[in-house]
Parts: sequence; C-alpha cells; structure tokens
Amino acid sequence: VSVAQDDYWNEFRLIFDKVHESFFANLNRHCPDLTPADVRLLALVKMNLGSADTARLLSVTPDSLRVMRYRVKRKLGLGTADSLQQFIDQLG
Repeated sequence: VSVAQDDYWNEFRLIFDKVHESFFANLNRHCPDLTPADVRLLALVKMNLGSADTARLLSVTPDSLRVMRYRVKRKLGLGTADSLQQFIDQLG
C-alpha cells in the first residue's frame, strides 16, 4: 500500500485529520507553496515513521527520500542542521 496513490491518500488523510485536526491547516498557513508530495511526506514525518517505512509508503528509494526531505526543509525555511521532526512537532 502506498499513500502516494490518490485513493489511499484520501483515505489516509481522513483518518489523519481526526487525530491531528489542525495539522494541514497550520502547515498550509506556514507554507502555502507545498506540493501534494511535500504534504504527504510531512504527514508521515508527523507520525514519527522511520525513513525506510516512509520511503516504502511514498514508493520512493531511500536516496529519493533524502532529496525530498532536503527540498521540503528548504521550502519551510529550515537549515540543514534544523530538525524537520522538531519543526513538525511544534507546528501542531
């Protein structure tokens, strides 16, 4: 199962919204330019999944996941030393 597929993503998002009600709204307020792929990645980061599980759920290689994380951190205005997990946890 891959959350990169729209059917699974829509189902995942409905359940995720029940647990983390304001996450997507807060994320959109902070950075409205995120792509759907960025949002999927950040939702999985919010769930504290490991890199291997995240890569599998997004149907990407571990190397591609590293690039995705780097690019989304840049979009969010985070430096290379900043923790994406910590940012997401503070976001709500």
